[in-house]
Amino acid sequence: MRFLTLLLTLLLVFSLVACGGSDESSTPAFSNANSAPKEESKVSSSTVESSVVESSVVESSTVESSTVESSGDESSEEEEEPEVFEPVEYDDYEIKKAPGAVEVDGVISADEYETVFEFDADELIWNIGSTETAADYEPKLYISWDETYLYTAVSLGSGKPRTYENTDYLTVRPYIFDRRHVMSAVILGDPTDPKYIPPVGASWEWGDAYNAGFASEWTNTAQPNGDKICADHFGAVTADPAYKYEIKLGGFDNEIYEQAIPWTAIAGGIGYEAKAGNVIGYAFSAACEEVDITVEQGEDENAVYAGFGAGINNGKNFAHYVGLTLAD
Repeated sequence: MRFLTLLLTLLLVFSLVACGGSDESSTPAFSNANSAPKEESKVSSSTVESSVVESSVVESSTVESSTVESSGDESSEEEEEPEVFEPVEYDDYEIKKAPGAVEVDGVISADEYETVFEFDADELIWNIGSTETAADYEPKLYISWDETYLYTAVSLGSGKPRTYENTDYLTVRPYIFDRRHVMSAVILGDPTDPKYIPPVGASWEWGDAYNAGFASEWTNTAQPNGDKICADHFGAVTADPAYKYEIKLGGFDNEIYEQAIPWTAIAGGIGYEAKAGNVIGYAFSAACEEVDITVEQGEDENAVYAGFGAGINNGKNFAHYVGLTLAD
């Protein structure tokens, strides 16, 4: 009996020992299953922290560097002041109606023009758009009008014949601004009207000026042999069948650029009624000598311009044309 009791006691102890071993061996497997995510979590967290730190360092470094560089640039460069529009206060001028028929032949007749503007370096209408030596060419503007046309004739004392040594005009298609030429511009309105003031800055951007549709602008010139050349810039004045022009080449004496400009060909001219009291804006710029346009004009001794009014060269500006009142 005692032996049986002892045997049962030994069997119970052995069973407890075996069960304890089984629990111990299974715990590591469960524990390991739980430890893997924890370990991964640590790695992931470490990576994120590292990434955040690196990102923070990089961003901070970049911002600081950018700030330093920007600060350096700002201190080293002076800010340019934006150009501001400045009005031109011309005197009041009238142009008389043509006393008779105007023949566009490059010859100034006594009964064609009553209004003549002779160059005067002290007058704003001339000095604002002319170079210093323009007076040597004795520019004159003859101008009149009737119900159909605006008539203009620009006279220049050239001082020498057209040679155009910088261009072989017989074989090379001419570039119109290389020639002695006259560029004209007209608006059918008072240049002091606020709508002609540049929307931004001191002058109109070329594309904006073109798209505004306010003005007509074109250029006339001639070859040394007298062949005429013209080009429209704003509008299509010279393309109008009713437009007339003639250039009289006077050799050593003078050159005359005479034009009959249909009111209907000028921008906005369809339906325009020319009558006394109307105000128009007009300007011209004449190259008194041939110009090598490929050379900067500041370095070119031949870049001599006579200008009536402004707003054609050095920035487009309708508000700088000269206001002219039509008169009987």
